[in-house]
Amino acid sequence: MSLVNVDDVPFEPIIASIRVSSHSKAHVGKSKDVVVLYNIEVHFRSGAMQMVRRRYSAFSHLHDELKKKSSSVGHLSFPGKGFGLSDKTLRQRQEKFDEYLSALLSLAVSLRDDPSILQTVCA
Repeated sequence: MSLVNVDDVPFEPIIASIRVSSHSKAHVGKSKDVVVLYNIEVHFRSGAMQMVRRRYSAFSHLHDELKKKSSSVGHLSFPGKGFGLSDKTLRQRQEKFDEYLSALLSLAVSLRDDPSILQTVCA
């Protein structure tokens, strides 16, 4: 019986792709404060798909966590929060988040299924 070197086994990531499909505005509790929720489609290698909604703060936290683990993440273009909730501004930020997540998944496979990514986009 021969032993298999783990480095020789191709890694099959759990997440196949992530797409920020839309955004919506919502009120926080009973206050008049409005937040933006981004609707994210997570497609898995198994063929399953999950839809989750996340605020800007979830993306920001994910970015900060991953920067601690990989210097490559710091080089990705992370969308600024900016000011204003105009449809144009939100559409542009949605597109930038979509680009950011695609770039994140194209990084080293070691980050592709990092628990921080899975927790942010799947939990």
